[in-house]
Amino acid sequence: MSSKAAVEAAVRARPSIISTGPTPAVAVTPRAGVGYGCSEAPRGMLWHRYRVDDEGRILEARIVPPTSQNQARIEEDLRRSLEDFGLQHSDEELRLRISLIVTARFA
Repeated sequence: MSSKAAVEAAVRARPSIISTGPTPAVAVTPRAGVGYGCSEAPRGMLWHRYRVDDEGRILEARIVPPTSQNQARIEEDLRRSLEDFGLQHSDEELRLRISLIVTARFA
């Protein structure tokens, strides 16, 4: 299922997730600046940083998801697992092993 189809299905299944009432915010006067933060995500910390102009338009955004922070470790775990499993196995067996490792890591 594509991302678009998934979102459309979610909207159909739960129309109340789309707010039709007043915006739950306070009035602000835009100004140029940089904002950043982080939040806990299922696989680690999600870091984000935004630079906006004096009209509040986003000029630059950087989002660093946990997966990219853990990429080197993921690759090393995968390499070691495959070496322990044995590289003499068929391509199909190796693909299945990779699938199991990645699924277990992100379960």
